[in-house]
Amino acid sequence: MENRIALAGAIIATGAGAGGSPNVRIFDAETNQETASFFAYNEAFTGGVRVAVADITADGVPDYITGAGPGGGPQVNVFDGKTLKILTSFFAFDPSFSGGVFVAAGNFDTDRFSEIVVSAGAGGGPNVRIFNIDNGVASLTSSFFAYDQGFTGGVTVAAENYNGVAGDEIITGVGPGGAPHVKIFQPDGIELASFFAYSEQFTGGVFVAVGDMDLNGKSEIITGAGPGGSPNVRVFNGGNATLLSSFFAFDPLFSGGVTVGLTDVNYDGFEDIVAAAGAGGSPEVSIWNSSAKEISSLFAYNTAFQGGALAAGSVRIPVQLNNTYIDPTVQFIHPSNIEIGGAVLIAPFVFLDATNGPITIGEDSDLQDNVRIVSSGDGVRIGDRVIIAHGASVLGSAQIGKAGGLPAFVGFNSIVDGAVLEEDSMVLHLAKVAPGITIHSGTAVKSGKFIQTQAEADDPSLGKITPVTPALRDFMAAVLHVNVQLAEGYDQLYFEGGILALLGINLNPATDFNPVETLPTIGSSGSEAVTSFRNRIIGNVTLANSLAQLNLVMGNRDSIRADEGSPFVFGTISQMGDRFTAHALEGTGIFAGSNNQFGFHSIIHGGEDTSTGTSTQSTTLGSNIIVGDWSVVFRATIQDGVTLGSYCFIDNTTITAGSVIPDRAIYINNVFLGFVEW
Repeated sequence: MENRIALAGAIIATGAGAGGSPNVRIFDAETNQETASFFAYNEAFTGGVRVAVADITADGVPDYITGAGPGGGPQVNVFDGKTLKILTSFFAFDPSFSGGVFVAAGNFDTDRFSEIVVSAGAGGGPNVRIFNIDNGVASLTSSFFAYDQGFTGGVTVAAENYNGVAGDEIITGVGPGGAPHVKIFQPDGIELASFFAYSEQFTGGVFVAVGDMDLNGKSEIITGAGPGGSPNVRVFNGGNATLLSSFFAFDPLFSGGVTVGLTDVNYDGFEDIVAAAGAGGSPEVSIWNSSAKEISSLFAYNTAFQGGALAAGSVRIPVQLNNTYIDPTVQFIHPSNIEIGGAVLIAPFVFLDATNGPITIGEDSDLQDNVRIVSSGDGVRIGDRVIIAHGASVLGSAQIGKAGGLPAFVGFNSIVDGAVLEEDSMVLHLAKVAPGITIHSGTAVKSGKFIQTQAEADDPSLGKITPVTPALRDFMAAVLHVNVQLAEGYDQLYFEGGILALLGINLNPATDFNPVETLPTIGSSGSEAVTSFRNRIIGNVTLANSLAQLNLVMGNRDSIRADEGSPFVFGTISQMGDRFTAHALEGTGIFAGSNNQFGFHSIIHGGEDTSTGTSTQSTTLGSNIIVGDWSVVFRATIQDGVTLGSYCFIDNTTITAGSVIPDRAIYINNVFLGFVEW
């Protein structure tokens, strides 16, 4: 795993206000524990330091950008987030300017690297500059004045995608002496919009931050009043400047203002506000969610220091590195304990919890929709070329495959709990393996079986295991080939369209097996992208329900993903539970009638008939069908009026009209094979 990515946890970076040393401190945003501390400039300097957080090196770990505070020159330093070594240092303005600078970062082009935004502090003009960093050398790529050139109160800056077009925009706030005027600019200095964050009579200026606080693909602008103002934090809709919320981060009588930033404390994809008391206040930092509820607070420096603080946080950093793709809906708990290899696909609504143990994922592996990994003890170790199929769970201290090994497979809605799966082994669909068991190479656990003893895992005569056949090996190889291409394709979508290309109802990536990027068709409204939709609907999908109806009948964390097999055609959906998944293998699709109900964690999947190794079979459902919770329908035909109980597995089988299938029933190749054992 030499190309692996070590994910970073949510952090808060702080700099002391004027009168303090240039000490940058880094805190874990969830625990408030200090994780690093360094001096950005000479320790004797007492003008304080401004700090921003961004992935300058494109390694998935946030780096630290610093600007000297008042009394310092316009020197910008960039520190590597892993080593804290200086990556580059440059003067953003004339070295003789001593008003200090503010810093931010954004990606204004389609490469993998963020650019640095610098603005003059108080005493300077409202000049904003963008610098590209190439091999440690900073080059000026844009320069403009955000306000009247005669104004000398300086300007604050933030950067994020604002208008839904690929590439970030710049948000500015006027410095002390000016009214609290906020503006949005293209990187070339063309103004897009502006508004006043507070009363125009207030002349203390305004601090700004920007980010997507509701994961709808549209940025919100967060403001804090400048010096002389109360600690009033406000959140505005970025599109029309509508005030969404307003609260006091500290005592409303405090008049030193408040600086603002963003982080994601609980890794739920919704960014939280980091507020720090301004000049004249103690260096207190508090974190607030989008509902204006305080989550936690800390003191960044000695409480006796009254110069205030400036704080920044690590916003969501999409990890599209080494052709690895992590869907924005993926939820990480303690991501600093997670390492991911290259050419990995992590599909929508995967949940990874590394609180009680590390998680490592090898090269060319894929975690499919609604996979759940919760580690403990020695952690979950997933080797190279491992497939964790839709809805599966890997728990405890488990090992699946190995580095450099042959493929291994965990099937739909299966559970591997503290077990070892050697390379070239499989746990088929709706099966379960208990802690301490080893599934040896060349062995496949049959669908629906529960392996509780090592004898059951070793002795075919006990009826729970079968050899891994050449057809099954071909199946694994085909799945891996497809998902490596999908990871590359989603990677490309991100760099062409930004985060908005990866949200809600959207395009599939172009691949060899699905070369046309296609938008879903919803009701009578035709093909459209709806980035604000809470579920993922991707590619050549036709749904009879209108968008308003889908909002009513669909649950949460549902994924209908026609990026491999297609088309998918659904008549009117009556009900869909949480964590539903629809997918299909290459060359197959899904065709469903009307008034169907899909249960919690159920899966509908098209795919090839591996009993022959040659034919393909789409999945076809009639109308008025009930699919129970956790049930799986794979390359099958379900006729009108069928009721499937919970935990059923239907594979390469036709279920005739009106049938009532009991809970946990297993049908494979039109033969009833008993019941799921757990």
